[in-house]
Amino acid sequence: MTKTDLELLRSRLADSIGSGRRMSGPWDAPGLMAARVEGIRRQLGSRMGDVFDRQIVARAVAEFRERGKVALVRDLKYVCFGAGYFAADGYCLLADTPRLERLLKRVATVPGRLNRMRMYRALLRSYWAFPLHGGSAPAEALNGWKRLRDWLRSRYEELALSRTRKPIWFSMLAPHLDLLSDMPCAKFSPELLEGDASGLQRAIDTLQIPEEAWVKEEAVLAQLWAGAAEPDERFKTMLPRLMEIAAGKAGMVVTEMLARKCLAILLARWAGCKDYRPGPDLFLAALDLLGTPWANRPLWDDLILDANSGSSAETREMVGNWLKEMLIESYFLTSSPALGAVELWKTFSVFVDEMWVALRDMENGTNPLMQYARYCPIKTRNGQSPALLMRIGTHFIVVRGTNRDGVMVLPWHDLAEKWRVHLRSGWEAGALDLGEMLMTTPHSVCLEAGNTARLEEQVRALLLSRSA
Repeated sequence: MTKTDLELLRSRLADSIGSGRRMSGPWDAPGLMAARVEGIRRQLGSRMGDVFDRQIVARAVAEFRERGKVALVRDLKYVCFGAGYFAADGYCLLADTPRLERLLKRVATVPGRLNRMRMYRALLRSYWAFPLHGGSAPAEALNGWKRLRDWLRSRYEELALSRTRKPIWFSMLAPHLDLLSDMPCAKFSPELLEGDASGLQRAIDTLQIPEEAWVKEEAVLAQLWAGAAEPDERFKTMLPRLMEIAAGKAGMVVTEMLARKCLAILLARWAGCKDYRPGPDLFLAALDLLGTPWANRPLWDDLILDANSGSSAETREMVGNWLKEMLIESYFLTSSPALGAVELWKTFSVFVDEMWVALRDMENGTNPLMQYARYCPIKTRNGQSPALLMRIGTHFIVVRGTNRDGVMVLPWHDLAEKWRVHLRSGWEAGALDLGEMLMTTPHSVCLEAGNTARLEEQVRALLLSRSA
């Protein structure tokens, strides 16, 4: 090659490289590359690095469930991906403590830095994917999820101390380690309460958290916990906003199960206010989602215990007693008795274990509160009047609409089985023949309804024997 040819080659190379350096266009605009990549991710419908065949994952988990071991590193990664999912028969590896511990031990000892990082990321994916607030996960699976959370946190700290090169996604997790704690979204709650979700969304995008993950649901709960932690007066001021969040009216989708958890937090906090007064809007919202405290007691107790970490009785009775008073008042508005009778039964409502309102079909719905009552339509023959039905311990009390009808007391256990079933089936069982029930039940007693003072005396004597 002559000197001229060499100089010509150098010149052309310089022009080529120089033109590359001087090239300008849409791809070198600040942040545009990241935006284009995110657009591709959204079009594909999944996060990059999380694309996998669910059937292959399911087979790997099933094999690990059966054999308790995995032969190939590739299959181990699939098992890690599937640890938080539920099989068709309800099996979840996180609920299988021996298998979970074996998996975590195997992952910690897998050879190769790159393999260990891949396994960690796959388990992190399972952590995000677990249906934390779906309402169907058993306690064993929830405990396994918490075990995985604690393992991921401690394992991150171990891996971070290593001097080996770390992938970018691993470093990006460092500012968001709160997501591996028992209050994962607490740090986002102040700005979320102000209507700013940008910080939470940045974390989701940075960590490539799947859209179906529990993180946004946990962010909703974090706002409720933050509001509940405020002093009484501040909490009451915030309550309308907190109820909007719980109802999914503040920019985040809220499932029915999550809304129930939110209301349980608010109810438990309201019950703890020193200057107590009824909260009708909150109570009615709870009744809409949870039903009446005496008809759905297990649901109320489970949710309130989870929200309050203590006794649920105070919260449940707070709403139940308020509802009983309102139903008594609503019933008597229909039958128009003396005011003294209204106050009398409202006073004794705290002792009522179950309550029904028996109305003629045409009277149902005359008061909005009646939708929360156990409503029993009654047969209209023989001029049967509306009635308020209450169980107090072993006594069944029938308060009818006029003083001449009196107040009937029947032993609950002397009621025929068909009447007890009918009462607890409500309107679905059809019209109740109240007259026949009263005539066919032995050992009934009629109280003096016309004299309020005398009636109060008799009811007090009845309460003393409510467990007899």
